[in-house]
Amino acid sequence: MAFSIMGLFGVTLDTRKFSKDDRLGATIALMQAILRRSDRASWVGAAPYLPVNPRLSTVSVFPHTNVRGQVLFEFDFRAANEQDRRSHKRTILGAR
Repeated sequence: MAFSIMGLFGVTLDTRKFSKDDRLGATIALMQAILRRSDRASWVGAAPYLPVNPRLSTVSVFPHTNVRGQVLFEFDFRAANEQDRRSHKRTILGAR
């Protein structure tokens, strides 16, 4: 994910420095590169409607992607209605 959006923020990361599944490390490196380039945390407003990532509180949850270009966000949320505090599962699908 970090590699596919790094150009939007005007930075380039060396993809060889990260393992195939190192999304967290790549995201941290992306944020550091953005701050070095512009001194502003411009990623904070990238997806304000998504829940916060539990492992990295300055970014949203990471989506699941596939080779067909589909993006899947899956997360738990609490209902806004105080009468209904059950945990729900919500999925947002998108495609290219």
